[in-house]
Amino acid sequence: MSEEQLAALRADMREALAEMQQVSDELRAQSASLLAEVEIERAQLRAAREQAEAEYAEQARDGEAGRAREELQRRIDEEETTWRAVMSGEDQHWSAVEVREEIVGDARTEVDRLEVDDPEMARRYREHATLREGDRIGEWTP
Repeated sequence: MSEEQLAALRADMREALAEMQQVSDELRAQSASLLAEVEIERAQLRAAREQAEAEYAEQARDGEAGRAREELQRRIDEEETTWRAVMSGEDQHWSAVEVREEIVGDARTEVDRLEVDDPEMARRYREHATLREGDRIGEWTP
C-alpha cells in the first residue's frame, strides 16, 4: 500500500471515528434528556401520590372512610403500624384485618372486571396466579 493510500485510509478512519463520536454524543444527549423527562414524571407522580395519601389520611382521621380506617390511621399516625405491615398481613389488629380485606376485595373486583373485559389478559393472568386454598382474603401467588 502506498503512502498516499495509507494517508487516505487514515483520513477516512479519522472521519469515521469523528462521525461515531458525534453519534455517540447525540445518543448520550438524547438519553440524558429522556432520563430527565422520566425523572420529572416520576417526581410528579410521587407528588400526586403523596397528595392523595395525605388527603386519604385526613379523610380517615375524620372518620369519613369508616371506623376501621379511622382506627388504622390513628395507629399509623402513632407509629404503631405501617401500611407495609398492614398489607403484608403482619399486622393482625382488627382494623388492619378489615382494611386489608376491603382492599383485597376491591382488587379482586377490579381483576374480575378486567378478566371479563379482556379474555386474553384473563388467560395470561390465570396462567400465573392460583388462589391459595383456605385463604379467605384472596392472596394470590405465582
